[in-house]
Amino acid sequence: MKTAIAEINALETTSNKMNNQQPPVHLTFSQSWLDKRKLKAKNLKIMPVNNDDLAPELNRWDFVTIDTANTSIVNGRFHAFTYDNQFYIKRLKTLPNGDLESFCNMGRQVIKKCNAKLFIPLGLVVYKQGDL
Repeated sequence: MKTAIAEINALETTSNKMNNQQPPVHLTFSQSWLDKRKLKAKNLKIMPVNNDDLAPELNRWDFVTIDTANTSIVNGRFHAFTYDNQFYIKRLKTLPNGDLESFCNMGRQVIKKCNAKLFIPLGLVVYKQGDL
């Protein structure tokens, strides 16, 4: 079986600087795993989960891999984004009026369409620690 060694670097965020979290620099994915998901190693970044808001699916100190080429909102999926200069990994959903709803175990928050300039999508979570 062919393998592709994806040299994936951490996405620099204020939260990993503050928590001194150093994600692994290299992950190994099989080429078929990447191909099946239509992913390119060069677009993947590793990010730490900085809270337990999404437990038990994602826990503090877990690492996720995001596809930075996919910043479109996929309803109900985990996304990495910044909002008002704060970093988040949460499930997102586009509401019928164009607003975004972010939700986790701690509740829901609506990001109004008029505040869209404060919302910066970083990527879709495509892998969480232990998924292979």
